[in-house]
Amino acid sequence: MIGLSLTKGSFSSQFPDESDEEMTNRVQDDVTETKREANIGDAWASLEHNVLKNELAESE
Repeated sequence: MIGLSLTKGSFSSQFPDESDEEMTNRVQDDVTETKREANIGDAWASLEHNVLKNELAESE
């Protein structure tokens, strides 16, 4: 196999050697984190909406 060497830092850095269980856990953790961040963003948007609505009501 000329030109193909599986040295540390080449293929192994791009495609980690992990079991199916490790990959499943990693993906589940990523999904959980993404959902948590979306919920935080939604909470901030709701808070901002309510503050602006209250300010508008007070100015009328």
